[in-house]
Amino acid sequence: MYIILNAHRLFSEKDIVRRALTETNDGKGIGRITAADIMTPKSKLLSVSPTDSTWDLMKFFTDHHFRAAPVISGNKLVGMVSVQAAANQLVQDHRAELVSLNSYIGGSY
Repeated sequence: MYIILNAHRLFSEKDIVRRALTETNDGKGIGRITAADIMTPKSKLLSVSPTDSTWDLMKFFTDHHFRAAPVISGNKLVGMVSVQAAANQLVQDHRAELVSLNSYIGGSY
């Protein structure tokens, strides 16, 4: 689950767990920490572009161990993309390519 508070900060369940594991003894107590206290700051927020290829997205997810990412265009949040959506697109692309190649090999192109 991700909650976008603005295009420059992201709040996820990973933020909650990370904070609970590393900073529970900061005087506030985990139950009194606000989303703003623990959300990913702009300086650490990684995003993808609407023009990134499906292969680029899969590399991004693999390299960073993310399940989803904000899509930013012109400093504006335009959506979210998940690793599942990218993987599904790769499967569809490969199916279409396979059909095309089979048609070509079979002479029915």
